Amino acid sequence: MQKLHTAPVDLGSGYTVEFHFDGERLNVEWSPDMPGPSRKHLIAPYVRARDSFLADVARINGINMAVVNV
Repeated sequence: MQKLHTAPVDLGSGYTVEFHFDGERLNVEWSPDMPGPSRKHLIAPYVRARDSFLADVARINGINMAVVNV
């Protein structure tokens, strides 16, 4: 399985997120740190960036993926 990563994605309010797929799991790096509950407005741009990245992972590797938000 091909390893993939993104450049930092600007989520707004000074936050960025970077996704790494190592062939088995998804790792996420936040900058400057993972936002707390007061930053709920970052959820929608994060989900869009994550879903776009995982769609690329699935397409490039010829696999199906599912995301379960809990």
